[in-house]
Amino acid sequence: MLTKTKIIAFDYLRSFVILLVVIHHSVVAYTPFSEISPLIDKQQWAGFSFIVLFNDSFFMALLFLVSGLFVWQSLTHKGIKTFLLSRLTRLGVPFLIITIIAYLFNINEISGHLWFLWVLLEFNLFITLLYKFLPPLNQLLTKQNTIIKNPITFCLALIILSTLAYLPMAIPFGFQERIFFYLVYFIFGVWLGAQGIDNTIFKTSSKLAKYWWLYLALGIIIFFIRGFNGLLDNQQAIISLLVYPISSAIIALGVSAVFIKFTKKSISIIDNFSANAYGIYIIHYPFAICLQFLLLNSNLHAIYKALIVLIGALLLSWRLSNILRRISIVRKII
Repeated sequence: MLTKTKIIAFDYLRSFVILLVVIHHSVVAYTPFSEISPLIDKQQWAGFSFIVLFNDSFFMALLFLVSGLFVWQSLTHKGIKTFLLSRLTRLGVPFLIITIIAYLFNINEISGHLWFLWVLLEFNLFITLLYKFLPPLNQLLTKQNTIIKNPITFCLALIILSTLAYLPMAIPFGFQERIFFYLVYFIFGVWLGAQGIDNTIFKTSSKLAKYWWLYLALGIIIFFIRGFNGLLDNQQAIISLLVYPISSAIIALGVSAVFIKFTKKSISIIDNFSANAYGIYIIHYPFAICLQFLLLNSNLHAIYKALIVLIGALLLSWRLSNILRRISIVRKII
């Protein structure tokens, strides 16, 4: 049984990752990474390149992991039809609405970030098919396993399987081809949830929570090893390909451990942000792009531009989400 504190911890963790997404989209225009931004400003700052690369090393993988935590529980309690309907409503409807708006007004830039929604919907459908046609899977996922109770063995399993999923796609297609890599994280999240969080490395008294600082420090060190082996020059060095899944797993677990360890009680303003986090994820990108465009010809330093975009996109999307959630049918979606 999950305690209220434990649920808050994962709520806050998910919200923190979404905040990282907003930061990522706010600063990427002020870096040389043109392939992941619809706008590139002449004003740039090297520090933002570090932020973008560091975020990219783990944050979406962690978001898929967290997104899988309560899937199995929801499937077994709701049943297949109700579960799929809820997923289609929560993931499919926002994706469809924003995509239609982008198409009608010929502003495809505002829907680029929604890839996460349709990929997550596909992953949920995949797990549902397994649940339907492989009944022994329930016993396999819920059977007590020492791997999932030991952070070292769990981390090693995550690294090995995510590497096997990542390299075959990354070598021919590049770093951005991570669909199977993210699927591994999602499945590991499903596995954690099926076991019961308090029976896994995510329990408050686990060694993962105790040594949170070690996982974070080790992950950051490995990230720098990866960065200094060619990634900053966009060279796909073998060492960078091999190190990426390692740093991703260790940092993701380290960040998770921080929230498991230190979330003791709810804080009202964070609760409000958490309630609106999904809405902020969906809405923030158009605000960020518009603000970046308005500042494009300004001679302000990149740091000031990024701060304006971040604060503006965050507050505007937060406020709009709050307003939209007052409508009952919208609140059921976001």
